[in-house]
Amino acid sequence: MLQQQYQSLLAEKYIAYNKFFIGNLLTSVRRNNRRKLAEKLWSRIEFNVLILNDSSIDLAYTFFSNENSRGKALSDFDLLKAHHLRFVTDNQEQSMHLAKKWDKMILKAEDTESNAEKDYIRTLSIYIYRLRHWIRNNTWDNNTKYRVKREYEAAPYIPEIPPFGERFHWNESIQGGTHFFGFVETMRSQFKSFTETSSYKAIHGLDTETHWWYRDVIESLLFGYYLKFGETYLADALLLVAKYISLHRFKNGKANFGKLLQYASDSEIIMMIDRATSPTFFLAELLRRIRETDPFTAQTNIQKRYQNRLYKCLHMCISDVEIDIIANLYK
Repeated sequence: MLQQQYQSLLAEKYIAYNKFFIGNLLTSVRRNNRRKLAEKLWSRIEFNVLILNDSSIDLAYTFFSNENSRGKALSDFDLLKAHHLRFVTDNQEQSMHLAKKWDKMILKAEDTESNAEKDYIRTLSIYIYRLRHWIRNNTWDNNTKYRVKREYEAAPYIPEIPPFGERFHWNESIQGGTHFFGFVETMRSQFKSFTETSSYKAIHGLDTETHWWYRDVIESLLFGYYLKFGETYLADALLLVAKYISLHRFKNGKANFGKLLQYASDSEIIMMIDRATSPTFFLAELLRRIRETDPFTAQTNIQKRYQNRLYKCLHMCISDVEIDIIANLYK
């Protein structure tokens, strides 16, 4: 097999890895048992090749999804790739280009220690996924199989009215095919720029204990603000969003992740951002709601640790806050 020619370098690497793995397996047993083990392996190996005509590319992706779902579970992103490539049937070069670009995105993130820190997962599975549900007042279960895949599947449309008007807005209907890959690229690019802001770097340090639950909710909402207004008053928005979301921490002796997500949805912060035509309207509305809320102080040890950590993180970007009345909330 290693002597054959393959279009995919990745396929060659997988074959070479399997050869290496089997070699290691054989050398791990006693010498007089190696032939017996090799013969046992050889008798159980099956190698099948299915050849499809170019005209059956849609069938190929259908087969890929169905066949692979019976063995090792595919990720949401494996299935999304196959799902949307099915819509690119009239241009094989474009289909191959998009597939390679998608694989490169996945492989580039493999060196990241945590799954949740992979840029495409944080962008699509956490931030955008939550924003799309919160603005519709929908709830979800994080343990639901392939929830992310279902969220980004191609939206149904009427054949007589083909989709048009691409905006790459985080809450738009997902158009099957090339539009989806463009949507992902746009969101990831925005996320990369977002991570380079002082506001993101400040709040991302809220990463100990269960504090990161609140960090991810705050970041999700702040990313929604960033997608609308960019860095304009971004630090001011961070302080207000963090203040409002943190009320949940101080109201509850014991944090519950599901209830926190519901609290973020009930806050309607993303709806406030979406309808605001200027940062001033959003900031003023959220500031008013914070003032109308009964003040809470940290009582339990974990609440105090959360408050100390939050204040320490936010003071990293306090110099970027332009509105004194907002900065004074943390004094």
